[in-house]
Amino acid sequence: MRYAEIIVLKKSGGFDAPLTYSVPEELSSEIKTGSFARIPFRTGNMSGIVIGVSDSSNNIEDGKIKPVSSVINTIHLTEGQIKLARFISDYYHTSIARSLRLFLPKKIWNGNFNPPSELFYRTAETEKLTPKQKEIYESVSAAGGEVSETFFKSRDFSKGVINGMVKKGILIKISKPVFSAGPADFKTPEKTLTVKQNETINKIAEAKMPVLLYGVTGSGKTEIYLRRIIEAVKKGRQAILLVPEISLTPQTVDYFRGYFGDRIALFHSKMSDSARSDEWWRVKSGKAVLVIGSRSAIFAPVQNPGIVIMDEEHEWTYKQESAPYYETYRIAEQMAEMYGCELIFGSATPRAETYEKAERGEYVMVELNERFNNSELPKIHIVDLRDEFKKKNFSIFSLLLQNKLKERFAKKEQVILFVNQRGVANAVVCRDCGYTEKCPNCEISLKLHSNFTLVGSVAQSGAKAKPTILAPDRAWSQPSESQKLVCHYCGFTKAPNLL
Repeated sequence: MRYAEIIVLKKSGGFDAPLTYSVPEELSSEIKTGSFARIPFRTGNMSGIVIGVSDSSNNIEDGKIKPVSSVINTIHLTEGQIKLARFISDYYHTSIARSLRLFLPKKIWNGNFNPPSELFYRTAETEKLTPKQKEIYESVSAAGGEVSETFFKSRDFSKGVINGMVKKGILIKISKPVFSAGPADFKTPEKTLTVKQNETINKIAEAKMPVLLYGVTGSGKTEIYLRRIIEAVKKGRQAILLVPEISLTPQTVDYFRGYFGDRIALFHSKMSDSARSDEWWRVKSGKAVLVIGSRSAIFAPVQNPGIVIMDEEHEWTYKQESAPYYETYRIAEQMAEMYGCELIFGSATPRAETYEKAERGEYVMVELNERFNNSELPKIHIVDLRDEFKKKNFSIFSLLLQNKLKERFAKKEQVILFVNQRGVANAVVCRDCGYTEKCPNCEISLKLHSNFTLVGSVAQSGAKAKPTILAPDRAWSQPSESQKLVCHYCGFTKAPNLL
């Protein structure tokens, strides 16, 4: 007797442990790891996923083990997907049921196991036809003897007449899958690569382990991705390209669609359940050879992945911060080990962990340290603001920045300043005694806010006002009605005392 470990497809929460069922002899050839099955559960029947098959009943008495009712043949997961789900469950200390949810769209988990299909109608031999039936029959025959359901809708043919013809055998109804695999046609890249890019591609192709593509911004990493993806597709394999933000997905898809047409599938968190299910089936069927998306795209049902690419791998968005938790790069590493596929981490500023692995020899580091077409990198000046205080510059802007701003304004040019904080100062501190203004409710430092468009040593009180450069010793020397101290936790505010 064989036994199957099965996860019941039910709503999250409460009981979600695997259950043991016996495998009837007539189903033994169909029940495999990854199969979907109908099983008795409590007082009714439920669907479930087989996560393992063995000859052991886990010390459960045979009389208490119920048999599998039937197999659902329209869908299955691969053994690799089940193995990945087990890894997530073990490594991140979550249930196997929760980790399996990552691999299935909600619509499928809830029981819609049939792949998208389209109805077609084919003519059959007949003699007696009514005028309406004859009109429909001749239209179908003129179109080649087989048409889709949309053919009738576009001609306003009566649905009742069509159904009657089907019942009488005049038309034969056929259901065909919407997505089907076939040889992938792709456009050959036209851009000529630089010597450095060609060297990089050769190094990646020869690598026997994950690759850190350490390339400066504008070095042409996307062109390298494209060529490695094409190589994988040529071998009949699928590819996954991950981007950190949803906002980057459309422009990435547009670029690659120019080479792969409709053989691309898109995944991100803002998709509807129906759209995600359709894309899932596109990948599952082999119709989509390239998957593009944010972190959830790593769980797309690729059957034989040839390459996985994490672009801008340093971004924090690759970490799932709600249950079930996971780090995308760890899942990608597991896939590379299981399937023997290429794995590329691309970044101009890689994570410390990634860089260290490359230094230790766990990854191959390939550098692209020059921009495409030898474009110049921007000049960057790092200023130590402690030295500014010694120069009696108490502004939030360095003297160098002030001078650069003056130069731009003198040339009637515009300037954009990016500030990576809320408010103009994280704290207001007395330089004599070290006292810090704190929130009376939360005991955290109050942040200084101003309504100026430009603040600190460059003050602009309105969109039409001319920018004014304040002298360093005058910056923040006078409190203003437009300034206030704010607690970012509870919203407490008070006027600053900057004298």
